[in-house]
Amino acid sequence: YVLNGESLGVRSDCDYRLRVSAKNEIAEGAASEVVHFKTRSGLFAAPEDVRITIHTNGDVYVHFDAVYDRRNRDNLTAVTLLVFHAYTILLTIPPVDENSVWTAIERTQVSSNGTVELLIPKTAIQDASRYALQIAAKNGSHLGDKSALIEFDVYSSNGSSSRYDDKSKPIEDMSL
Repeated sequence: YVLNGESLGVRSDCDYRLRVSAKNEIAEGAASEVVHFKTRSGLFAAPEDVRITIHTNGDVYVHFDAVYDRRNRDNLTAVTLLVFHAYTILLTIPPVDENSVWTAIERTQVSSNGTVELLIPKTAIQDASRYALQIAAKNGSHLGDKSALIEFDVYSSNGSSSRYDDKSKPIEDMSL
């Protein structure tokens, strides 16, 4: 965010209101109407269509479509390469509050249809537990926009597997 070669100090991931007026040594002109805008943290925004699949082997897969920030017009090849490192799973045990300890998991695959798949290996979770997760878009080493909080249950290892939507209700039996 630069105006006439000077950095304005505008931070990413913030809400701003902007009003402009002309000013010289004698007077200041009438101000424009206030415009509201939000700065983004990077190329990718938080996903909205997060789906969770718990496989019979105990691995948890998180699926969603990458949300490309179209205000940044990088070419599609770069976008495809960047999506491999564009998202992080943040995982914790509910209830979620200011004292929650979040674990970052970064194991990404991209399918041929553009769906992002993040793996939470069974070694990172406990049977018969409830978890909360968010998907965070990344900008380099910084986390940016985050998805809505999603809670899901991991059942004991009895051969069953369920898929959850963003309201954590079973919507389909995914037994293999």
